[in-house]
Amino acid sequence: MTEFMATLPNSSPLDMDNELLQLFGFWAISLIFSPKALQLEPVQRLLQDTDSKFDLVITEAWFIQEPFVAFGHKFNAPVISFMSAFFFPLPAHLTGNHLPLAYAPHIRQGFSDRMTFLQRAKNVFLYYCEVMIGSTFYLYKQ
Repeated sequence: MTEFMATLPNSSPLDMDNELLQLFGFWAISLIFSPKALQLEPVQRLLQDTDSKFDLVITEAWFIQEPFVAFGHKFNAPVISFMSAFFFPLPAHLTGNHLPLAYAPHIRQGFSDRMTFLQRAKNVFLYYCEVMIGSTFYLYKQ
């Protein structure tokens, strides 16, 4: 695992000021991380396993780990995917848990739940940018 962590980029997307650049930073890290994670020996054992049966697959697949949802399909089992951190717009959209944009600020904003009209407009814009770009670029690359 130490060798794997050493291959990750040194810069943090959290250091970026622009919200869309920050978003692409997370996605870029994911596109580096996911293929490497899928090559790990324990994951390869699961991928090649033809004998195991599971009633349920539990995963944290909504934070740059979306390919792991496929284990539900592989083992013909329902998937419960939790998110242990804040809820990003793309997973909210994909799971049908749309965020109430009028008072739930985008996670990358410093807004409170008492936003001005312009803050709400920016909130909606960023939410749908993330959903549209994520659906057409990021998930396609996964």
